[in-house]
Amino acid sequence: MEPAQFYDEVALIYDRWIAHDPALDASLNFYVDEAARHSGSILEIGIGNGRIGSELARRGRTVIGVDCSSEMLRVCRARALKASVPSHRLLLVQADATERCTDRCIGMVLMPFRTIGHFLSVDERASVFKAAYDSLVSGGAFVFDHFVFDPVVAEANHGKESVINTWAEGNTSIATLTHRHFLNTDAKTLDCRLTLTAATSVSKLDYRLSWLYPAEVRQLADNMGFAEAALYGSFDRSHYCNGCHEQIWVLTRR
Repeated sequence: MEPAQFYDEVALIYDRWIAHDPALDASLNFYVDEAARHSGSILEIGIGNGRIGSELARRGRTVIGVDCSSEMLRVCRARALKASVPSHRLLLVQADATERCTDRCIGMVLMPFRTIGHFLSVDERASVFKAAYDSLVSGGAFVFDHFVFDPVVAEANHGKESVINTWAEGNTSIATLTHRHFLNTDAKTLDCRLTLTAATSVSKLDYRLSWLYPAEVRQLADNMGFAEAALYGSFDRSHYCNGCHEQIWVLTRR
């Protein structure tokens, strides 16, 4: 399933999917803090339902949010309206992140919550880096995060189904959301499946994530002309080291 179709399907349950992610609150706090360190408009690649972008706009920043999913953008608009975000502070664009999508001068491009993993090939990732670079003013920052791939953990959980969340639907029925992945070491991907089981239906939604090692990110950054400002191993800004579960990058346009 392509990312646009997948996220159209999960838009209404996305918050339930990520509710217990250990990086949920920490990532929001990190990006809000990081945005305060950079001036100018903000471009968010993969704004999704607006969990981060609408909060930045609510705080007075001008945010251009890009996403491939029309349904996620619809949920994002509803979230912003509920939070009384001024319409001129949050501009939403349905577009492919591998192409530059705004002529505005951007002080910070952010791509949070492992979005980079949806770009499966070297060429796709290079196109995303180029689009970010071309959007930024000189000295502007490209900030993103991804998981650190652990082959032992991935192999141990290969094909195993785990419960992500359960919730009540109506007075009597319970909905259950489960997840499993299948490791493809040749393609360097995790082939993942979300299964939503409700009272009268079962929906199976497949997506694919790739992983990158820090050396691969550095190569992409160097090829594009970015300078490495920081690499963190946690959203608390701890320095990256072996054994870290996250890699959080701050790159600047030279």
